[in-house]
Amino acid sequence: MPYRGIEYLHYQNKIVKLAKNGGILMVREIIVPKLGQMIKEATIDKWLKNEGDKVSKSEVLLEITTDKAALEIESQYDGYLRKILSKEGTRVTVLTVIGFISDSMNEEIPRIAGKSEVSSDSCPLNIKRKKST
Repeated sequence: MPYRGIEYLHYQNKIVKLAKNGGILMVREIIVPKLGQMIKEATIDKWLKNEGDKVSKSEVLLEITTDKAALEIESQYDGYLRKILSKEGTRVTVLTVIGFISDSMNEEIPRIAGKSEVSSDSCPLNIKRKKST
């Protein structure tokens, strides 16, 4: 799909940008994982990273709360936290896109019209139960 004259392809929870030099740059969606059959929503309690911060795979990005538990959501990718779509205190349904991670800070983040959820098949589960203090 073209966006501002740049060609993007959407595949599962990855947005592939075709670079000018023929290479591929990646913009990846951050989604609220499906946490079980009964859990339909979660509240974003705290983002531990800010837009523009460098993130590493398995690094905790944010904390969420469901009606059953407090959890930490880890990054599935190395890159930069480019855009936060759902702010702290927001209640979102599972599988909702809540942000983007990109390979570099130079990549444009596309708008995905009408796309707010991904299929459960493309949702990698990488969460940890939040340690109580």
